[in-house]
Amino acid sequence: MSRPTPRVAPNFVALSTIGEIELYAWLGSRTALIAFCADEALLDALSTLAERAAELGLAILVVCGASLQALLQYADRRRIQGAHAIEFPLIADPEGVIASAYGFSRIACAAAVVEVGCDRTVRQVHRLTDASGDWHALLQRRP
Repeated sequence: MSRPTPRVAPNFVALSTIGEIELYAWLGSRTALIAFCADEALLDALSTLAERAAELGLAILVVCGASLQALLQYADRRRIQGAHAIEFPLIADPEGVIASAYGFSRIACAAAVVEVGCDRTVRQVHRLTDASGDWHALLQRRP
């Protein structure tokens, strides 16, 4: 069962594919989409939209219920296969601590995006169902 998403984005420090990240320091003056994603198909779809997100001034951070080693292996596989590069940090959350802080159970966080403003407030929560269509629609709705 999911809990309500907090109004202020909970800060966290976690290991990622680019090193240790503290959310508030990483966020700086940007608006970010924090994607909670447990499925490689969803990660693949999101990686194709990183350029569009950057054009919209959005930073992307992905929280995954996997170990850091598994995330580094995934990024390496994509590089070797010649797929879109992963242009955003993948955060390891194998115990679901970060997901829980944002109100998601480990199972329910398989496809959700939290929009966090530079003021650290949670602006919107998007629950996604389709691996590619929902990601595209999410960015299409932006001004």
